[in-house]
Amino acid sequence: MELKQKYTKEMNKIDEFDVLRSTIQIVSGCDIKNKSKKTDFVYARMVFYVLMRNQGCTFQSIGDYVGKDHATVLVGIRQFYNLITQDKYLKDVYFECSRSFKERVEPIRVIGKMPNNSYAEELQYRIDSLILENERLQKSKAMHNRFKEILKEMDVRTPLGMEDVLAERVTKMFNGDIFK
Repeated sequence: MELKQKYTKEMNKIDEFDVLRSTIQIVSGCDIKNKSKKTDFVYARMVFYVLMRNQGCTFQSIGDYVGKDHATVLVGIRQFYNLITQDKYLKDVYFECSRSFKERVEPIRVIGKMPNNSYAEELQYRIDSLILENERLQKSKAMHNRFKEILKEMDVRTPLGMEDVLAERVTKMFNGDIFK
């Protein structure tokens, strides 16, 4: 690669790093270069790792920018995908930063390291959609388990032949008539 092209490519990467850093700082209020181990700062760095990795950056270049080892970046990305389904704050920060970053920067093409951008963006969209669907299913499962426990308790406590009385009381309770 010609020296000028290589220099231009590296400068574009640095610009993207800076744009994402400022985006995350605006959204989360945390500077990713701050060495703090507080949750908000750790989450901000995780979001940075994931979004820059999606841009085709290497673990090493991401780590160099934030003053971390490449292995820290790798572990941070793995933890991110484990936590995003459970932590609403992390999910909100990620989606807001992702949206804002995509508005501010054109995606780059990295030949040989990632698929072309339209394919990579489609995969990222699918991942984001699956994360949201998983969260919805987890909430639905929790509600289902709760109702299952309630029905089990009602079955245990309701004597045979008293089902109609129970149904009437439950209806009154849901209608708000039980407190009158």
